[in-house]
Amino acid sequence: MAITVHKTDRLLLDSLVVHPLVKVHIVDMSSGNYILKSDNNRAVVFYYENKGIEYITPLLCKPYDLHNNHSVCPEWDEMLLINEDMTYILEQGVIIFFELIDFVSFSVANSQTKPEGWHKIAWGFLKPLGKNGELNINKKVRLQLYQSHKYKKCPSNVCPIFHWWKKKLVKYPSSLYVSVCEIEPPESTTRTLRSKTPIQPERGSSETLETDPDHRRNSQLSNEITTMKKQDQKLWSRLNYQTCKLPNRRIAELPSFKEGCFVMKFSHDGLHLSCAIQIDAMYFVVLYSVKALEEIYRYPAHQGMIYNINWSADDRYIVSSSADCTVGIWNFEQRSFIEMLPHPSFVYASDVDRNNTIATGCYDYTVRMWGLSSETYDLLQELEGHKGYVTSLCFASNHHSLYSADSVGIVIEWRRGEDSHHLWSFSREYKWIDLKDTIINQIVLHKRERRLLIHARDSTLRLVDLKTGCTLQWLQGETNNRFRTICSFSPCGTYIFAGGENGTVSVWNADLGDLIATYEPFNKQRVTIHCVQFHPHDNILAISHYGHNVPILIAVFDHTISGESNIGLNILQRDDEVRVDYNQVGTKTEIVRKKSNMVAAKGRRIKLESVIEKINQIMETPSS
Repeated sequence: MAITVHKTDRLLLDSLVVHPLVKVHIVDMSSGNYILKSDNNRAVVFYYENKGIEYITPLLCKPYDLHNNHSVCPEWDEMLLINEDMTYILEQGVIIFFELIDFVSFSVANSQTKPEGWHKIAWGFLKPLGKNGELNINKKVRLQLYQSHKYKKCPSNVCPIFHWWKKKLVKYPSSLYVSVCEIEPPESTTRTLRSKTPIQPERGSSETLETDPDHRRNSQLSNEITTMKKQDQKLWSRLNYQTCKLPNRRIAELPSFKEGCFVMKFSHDGLHLSCAIQIDAMYFVVLYSVKALEEIYRYPAHQGMIYNINWSADDRYIVSSSADCTVGIWNFEQRSFIEMLPHPSFVYASDVDRNNTIATGCYDYTVRMWGLSSETYDLLQELEGHKGYVTSLCFASNHHSLYSADSVGIVIEWRRGEDSHHLWSFSREYKWIDLKDTIINQIVLHKRERRLLIHARDSTLRLVDLKTGCTLQWLQGETNNRFRTICSFSPCGTYIFAGGENGTVSVWNADLGDLIATYEPFNKQRVTIHCVQFHPHDNILAISHYGHNVPILIAVFDHTISGESNIGLNILQRDDEVRVDYNQVGTKTEIVRKKSNMVAAKGRRIKLESVIEKINQIMETPSS
């Protein structure tokens, strides 16, 4: 037996109706109890359901996000499989209730207005066998919806909304479209990571994994990765000591599904790119191979937006922080889930140091330190001191310093103790007048870790000297006042890349503070560039946008291109600077030499003019 939930007509506007779903109850019409299973040893709703449950439990379809789909008419078109014979169901005198509900936020549920955690929208019912003996199965039917009431306290085997049917029915101005069909069970099923039907097993046990072809393929892939790491110097066109060059040719458009990609991160070895992508109502961490430019795996990570992704120093673990108040930890080599770290509110920031200590920044103004003990992470310490929610975190390479930024323009340095407890403590607070009450999107340490890049939501990036706290460079040219965007250093430390809300990517020289180039990657589309990442070893650039069906762009440097770039690269020419072509950009000494020559020439001219002016003054002074 299968129940398909198709769609509803237009729903009434309600601030709590954001991602509605349908809950299905199969109930005895005479008693209000859930229908008993024909065989207690058979899985009817879920493959691993408790065999001690004697009745058919309620089913839920997937949520439909009205906001992301720009609709007030949810369309699920989802089939719910029930492992029972249709004849048996019809013999029991069944009525099927369809409850249209929505889950509420933690704050709403905690306020006691919705203590059960659900917002009731409407409900309807279907009698598979009508009074006149006509069957309402194997066809699409339209059900009138009615206004909901309060739940009734009752035993678990009794439907809590059965008494609604006995009350006076007040119509809700919408309808629900469903189908109840009789289907033949499949002869065989494939194992999956998460079972979705009562006849589909999971591939969770070690015995299953050893015989599973997907696991063997993943093991083979892990061996290939190890081999590639040993040949790391042969993989990339750029040597470690070379200055980076600006990518000028688009080579790939990676799929980012309907909503695009909000944040992404290259692995430290440069072989993989992890991307935060929304697929339907779930947020995934999708992994792409940098060499093959194709998807290799995806983790069903979170139920809320993913704000940050980090790789551990050895690329064994992936850490993701999310708006669903959790931080997810994944084993990349084994393609497995490790642990979820719970938080009291949204988690905007996270970082991992070389000892796999995890720092997380939360909406409650607190930085939390998590340490690995045996095979699980434990909360080690909570660091308080911020006056706004924590937006970004970054560890220093020496493992002794941690920098955190917040929503009121303050950066705090925390120091790790040298004693046996290794506790973190407040070390220094950085404040700037022009950053007061300004949200900081991101902080990034320069390659030599003497300077800190502060990416604020006032259309300005700042390079700050960590010893004195003075601002060395103000980098302007990009518009960023509304959304969080992610910037990136080139691995040589020469260039800074940042996207803006006007659809462009700006490139600055970190030593001179000059805007030297811009990109228009999406053909002059005015979409926000949410994330820009430069490859850790090669001249490769990744660009992404979130909110529309726009692909992730991958660009490389091609020395053979001397004309127009297909990635929209535009090298800027200043009045006081000689124009630099594609091959010259990337040569740090060339730009510095030209700048130095111009400054020296200007200084000599000023000195000569001052000498002439003094001579004129002497000549014009009357003798006494």
